Amino acid sequence: MKKFLVFTLSLINIGIALAQYTSIHHEQSEYYKQFGNLSIAQWDSIQGILKNRPNKHVNKANCNLTHAVYGWHPYWMGSAYTNYDFSLLSTFCYFSYELDPSTGNYQTIHGWNTDNSISMAQAAGCRVELCVTNFGSSNNNTFLTNPTAQQTLINNLITLLNNRNADGVNIDFEGVSGNNRNDLTNFMINLSNQLKAAIPGASVTMATYSVDWNNVFDFVALAPYVDQFIIMGYGYYYSGSSTAGPTAPLYSGQLWSPYNLVRSVEYHLNAGVPHNKLLLGLPYYGREWETTSGSLPSSTTGNYTSSRTYKYIKDNTSGNYSNRRYDYHSYTPYYIYNNGNWRQALVDDEESLTARYKMIKQQGIGGIG
Repeated sequence: MKKFLVFTLSLINIGIALAQYTSIHHEQSEYYKQFGNLSIAQWDSIQGILKNRPNKHVNKANCNLTHAVYGWHPYWMGSAYTNYDFSLLSTFCYFSYELDPSTGNYQTIHGWNTDNSISMAQAAGCRVELCVTNFGSSNNNTFLTNPTAQQTLINNLITLLNNRNADGVNIDFEGVSGNNRNDLTNFMINLSNQLKAAIPGASVTMATYSVDWNNVFDFVALAPYVDQFIIMGYGYYYSGSSTAGPTAPLYSGQLWSPYNLVRSVEYHLNAGVPHNKLLLGLPYYGREWETTSGSLPSSTTGNYTSSRTYKYIKDNTSGNYSNRRYDYHSYTPYYIYNNGNWRQALVDDEESLTARYKMIKQQGIGGIG
């Protein structure tokens, strides 16, 4: 009876967490939407981007990619692309076509038609894709049950790809209900068939969930039509978590939830995704929380949380990130300090990312995102 009660409470907690969960894509999209349609220079001003920053680029002739390397460029990063080493990317994805789920048209495509990042990626030999975003179960149900809206989207995507001589689309539909499993599958098959008929050699890729709680993806049915499945390998601990923890734990050890990157990869493979079509998206960010203590793990207070990028931690302008420690349960660096309240930040760096890249090679999957 006691074990059953604990299990039931765990399911209730998971259900509450799912209802509150907002992905980093959704979170940042909503945040930057408040600024409206800005110029590249204005985005640079907000982001504090230094253009043409000296960079130790690697000549692709001396560093042939053995795995796919898929990268997204969010519009709000302005001219940050001038510092990208495109030679180390296989696919460059522009983020994003913000879907109007009722019509299939876009609310905005930002700089897709003019942004020079696309031309630079193509000049470097990268494939270029346009990401389509739709967030929330209601929005996804609205779109996935409307054949007219779906056809409008497909028609628009063919036009937009031709406008930039681009190579494909990436579908990032987050919060899809299990009730729309077949609707999603049918849409992806239709999209793939029409896009590839209109643009020979076009690719269709999709972002998938690190944990498919609602059994949304029919991978066996999707595999013949989708060229790459990219696991969103982050958000295992997120802004609404009651415990401060690693954003992308490699393992769980004895401290963390049983869900981790290795388990996500193996789930996808066992569910029918071919090894060569599976990519693991990894974050260059983590998260910081106010916590109830200085021990790891610790409960969050709910008073403060914020994302922390790799660069933010490395710059360490506050001086709070000089006490780097390493959690061998999840293979994640972490920082604990007290500024009147306890704070914990868990953010990946070179050492932890190397461990994740090794796992990807050991699993024999297609690459990273």
